[in-house]
Amino acid sequence: MFLKFLYENNFMKKFLIVLLLINIASAQEIQLYKVVLNINQDMSVNEEIKIIFEKPLNQTTFKYYISGNFYNLEINNTVEKLSYKINNQNLREIEFTVPENTQQLFISFKTDDIIKDFEGKKELITTLKFPDSKRTFVYVALPEGYSIYQQTYLPEDADLLTDGERIYLKWRFYTKETPIMVRFYDNQKNNIDIFLSILFIILGVFALILNKKDESFLIGFSSDERRVIEIIKERKVEMQSKIEKELGFSRAKMTRIIKKLESKGLVKKEKKGRTNKISWL
Repeated sequence: MFLKFLYENNFMKKFLIVLLLINIASAQEIQLYKVVLNINQDMSVNEEIKIIFEKPLNQTTFKYYISGNFYNLEINNTVEKLSYKINNQNLREIEFTVPENTQQLFISFKTDDIIKDFEGKKELITTLKFPDSKRTFVYVALPEGYSIYQQTYLPEDADLLTDGERIYLKWRFYTKETPIMVRFYDNQKNNIDIFLSILFIILGVFALILNKKDESFLIGFSSDERRVIEIIKERKVEMQSKIEKELGFSRAKMTRIIKKLESKGLVKKEKKGRTNKISWL
């Protein structure tokens, strides 16, 4: 269903970052065609293509095309590194000739525009085209410390593999063209986010406990005494006469309350003219 949506909405055409198309100039049958997309920690991608022919080739010319930025291109046949030329810079048409008796080809290059940001995570998305081959495999290797995000990858029939440090996806293809999409995230960052969430919860609970403990001393005080405590605690220092006037208490009542707070070690009283300065301890 999702693949149909991508095709109908022409979505994949926006992300043809690595479009690989090999034109075989020989009728020689390909026994194995393997593509590995190796994602690095800096989100660049090393693409490696391995081709094994049914029989050794005669001297043959190859052309292939790469869409998007690429560099560090290397081509070899296990015996020697092969030279190449770029026929059309805009189309990225690469041409090279393989010597006689070549049975295996290895092509590798690096690209830095195949990985996109996706809602705080990462997304690899591209379309690959394959030549006719008896067996066609595609591998995507995530960077160390990264995991698949909620099993979101296309096509959906991938095999999930791991070497204990990295996660790999493996597909076997029977079609000549297919979109590849993988969404993944940094385990370490995710673990830090979880840790911080737990830490904030613990701090919140701790603060709540402290607050309850801090207010536990109010037990045993009347409502009027608590009102006085709240004023002095908040302001730290206040004149007794001002509190009396604010709460509408008589001087005698206020004197009794302050005396009780003094006996509990909560406040300190200092004579100031005809009233007292009350300080919270």
